Amino acid sequence: MRVGIWPSIPETPGLILLANLLVGFFGLLTVPIITNSVGPTGRGITASAVVLFGVVPILLAFGMPLAIRRRVIHERQDPVIRAYRDLTACTTIPAALAGILLVGSLFRHQDRILQSIVLVGIVVAPLTVSWMGDASVLVSHGRYRRVFAMRIAPSLIVLTILSFGWLADLLTVEIILLAQIIGTMATFALGLTLVRVSWLGPRASRRSIAREGTKYAGAAIAEAASYRLDQALLLPLIGAFQTGLYSVAVSIASVPDAVGQALGAPNYRRMGAERDEFKRRSLAADAAGSASSMACVVATLVGLLAIPTLAAVFGETFSSARVALAIVLVASVILVVGRVLALGLAAEGRGQIITLAQIAGLLTGLVLLYPLARQWGASGAAVAASIGYAVTTVILFRAAHVPLRRLAPNRKGLRRAMLTLRAR
Repeated sequence: MRVGIWPSIPETPGLILLANLLVGFFGLLTVPIITNSVGPTGRGITASAVVLFGVVPILLAFGMPLAIRRRVIHERQDPVIRAYRDLTACTTIPAALAGILLVGSLFRHQDRILQSIVLVGIVVAPLTVSWMGDASVLVSHGRYRRVFAMRIAPSLIVLTILSFGWLADLLTVEIILLAQIIGTMATFALGLTLVRVSWLGPRASRRSIAREGTKYAGAAIAEAASYRLDQALLLPLIGAFQTGLYSVAVSIASVPDAVGQALGAPNYRRMGAERDEFKRRSLAADAAGSASSMACVVATLVGLLAIPTLAAVFGETFSSARVALAIVLVASVILVVGRVLALGLAAEGRGQIITLAQIAGLLTGLVLLYPLARQWGASGAAVAASIGYAVTTVILFRAAHVPLRRLAPNRKGLRRAMLTLRAR
């Protein structure tokens, strides 16, 4: 007999949306804690380091989490996971080399203690690669309660540590980054616990997994770079203060992206299992339309709540981030649609077109970043990023052959999104 609340919670995709909204909420709670403790300059340095903590694992994973997500739908799980974890262990040396290079270039003007902590945060990137794979396996099998636990674990741990540090008046940039590292290590351990596979036993072909991962590697890497890399590049370009303003805007505007991730997971499973090409593309169109409708509602609500209260919550110095926030909120809807379209193409095995779209958007954003950010600071960076998202989504839209009218927000799409999130 099952006892307690946890087993009675239904395994629905809505748990992913709830987890992502909680992660966004936890992130918003940490923003005033960080900004009031270390100021916009400290916020900018912290944001740049945390971006690297997130981007480096995606570079090292090289598309393999998406590859095993497809594999475990049709193959035995344990051999695939063993092979993936072997490959994860092989990323340790590249992580160390990346850490030395990035710290020596982007953080060369910071003190030695801060440099050392950033280096450790990058070197432990293989732990993130490991739990990314565990999360992919859980999504493939519809184990949404476990996905929920893994999704909120790092953010909840970071929020807890920062809250105690703030109350004790001990919060510094170094403590903030250490909290991120502890969250990564705890989530790695949680992933091993939730996806239990013995080390001994048969293994799938490591070469086959790595080769299949390369189909999605470019897309995953370019997506991470498009959505996060600009925060690291802005630090030497416009300084820590403007980078801090942009980071706050992006943190708040990330809330609608929870919609894309939550709707993408169940639709990926359906599209991956569907053999008929016409039905699969119809599913992709429905998913993109639902995401567009839900994202518009969420982005509007976030804007109405956040823009007028920005200065009151984060301090008067952050009032100039309002324009950047408004821009990236609009862009977040475009980003959500692109994310869902990309998952539809991934389910068809069309990783190359996703890579092309992400690289095109990345290059567009980076080319525009320098002149726009230099001229208008955080607001210019927001415009550059938004144009990059739009380029990516337009290419994905054309490749998916989705009629434009299917993407228009409407009540039917909103109802369909709610049904998807409640479905078991």
